[in-house]
Amino acid sequence: MLLSGGAIPPGLTINPRIHAVQLPPLWMDTDNALIDANGDRDVEVIFAERRLIAARSVRMFLPDVVVIEMFPFGRKKFAAEVLAIIAAAREENRTRIISSVRDVLVTKRRDQDRHDLRAAVTLNENFDAVLVHSDQNLVKLDATFSTLAKIEIPIYYTGYISSTARTKRPERSRQIVVSAGGGRVGSELVDAALESYPRIKRDLDLDMLIVTGPNANDRPRYTKGDKGPEIVEFIDNLPSVFARSMISVSQCGYNTAVDVLKTRTPAIFVPYETASEDEQLRRAELLARKGRAVMLRQKLLTADSITHAASGLLARKQQEEFNIDLNGALRSSDLIREVHSRA
Repeated sequence: MLLSGGAIPPGLTINPRIHAVQLPPLWMDTDNALIDANGDRDVEVIFAERRLIAARSVRMFLPDVVVIEMFPFGRKKFAAEVLAIIAAAREENRTRIISSVRDVLVTKRRDQDRHDLRAAVTLNENFDAVLVHSDQNLVKLDATFSTLAKIEIPIYYTGYISSTARTKRPERSRQIVVSAGGGRVGSELVDAALESYPRIKRDLDLDMLIVTGPNANDRPRYTKGDKGPEIVEFIDNLPSVFARSMISVSQCGYNTAVDVLKTRTPAIFVPYETASEDEQLRRAELLARKGRAVMLRQKLLTADSITHAASGLLARKQQEEFNIDLNGALRSSDLIREVHSRA
């Protein structure tokens, strides 16, 4: 069973063996405030509905294992909802509770140390294990979580979770692909890419494909001549596009970063960041230090900076082989079974 708390992206196909339960979806606006994804209903009313549906679904499904994404390392605003799910699951003593967390966490909260301590206490009281979806040879959890030593339950590194298996690399075409994730916070990146296109085409002889994301407010229009970049909202298999492109320009969310690493595509990362959000920034800094990408800060993003970074990547020698554990899906499955076997 999958409990989905956000709107399922258009074009995403869910395996028919998975029983998907769509909770009334919530989104974060640009000020990190929760809002109704489908209108303007009161958020507290929506939360009450979500808790009821989630707890009822868990009691009906009787899961052996409950895997909860990010909480309690993040998602504090959803704490009451998540703890209600755990309480419903714990009515069956055999149910194991696992926290599933990415490679890098936010570290810019005003009360970061207190937040991390509270997370460790919540883990010890309510969870049976933590799965960290990263390669510990690249980054460990304590790089962005200050109270790791206070976690008393087992912590397992799974490797990065990749959407598709690594395959033989196709011939790359003279194309730069610009992708803005879901699209809700990618307008600055798309606008800068559009402005850079004439120079990139003229000076670097690269075509451009822009993937705005399905949640972009407005699909941009190219007005600087008859022939502009190709612009689409969504591509079903974006990693295959990365693999065929000379350069990727994107934000630095987990899935995009993993897809770029898997396809070994020279990358320009423009991490999304706010006064309280630095997860993508930390990930981009890490990969730039390892020589896997060029990082451009949002505040320095211009058509010129994109063009300059792309020119530099083209001038680099071919990337050396980079051994990174991308077997996280299989390893996670094995570890979930292992945790359940201890019940």
